[in-house]
Amino acid sequence: MNTENITSAALSNFWGSQEFYRHWISRSLVYTEGCEFLNATLKVNLEKKSAVLIFDDGNDNVLAKQEIGYTNFPLPEIVFYVESNGEGKTMMLTSER
Repeated sequence: MNTENITSAALSNFWGSQEFYRHWISRSLVYTEGCEFLNATLKVNLEKKSAVLIFDDGNDNVLAKQEIGYTNFPLPEIVFYVESNGEGKTMMLTSER
């Protein structure tokens, strides 16, 4: 796969995940099929553009911010939700919420 597959329309097809993936760094974080699609598709091309990753609390209060020097992510913006699942946290696309 390549980044041409990442479109708003493609991401909106993910909803109601049946399968979850455990994050390798934090065993208490799982993510949905839509997030796995992004994980499997994204590749870094150092000749492309930069990005800023912003974590907020949902009320526009910034909790953390990370500048990414180079990325070939094709969308101008993407939003993820991270919510408690009773045993840890689940990261999901907005369409999967």
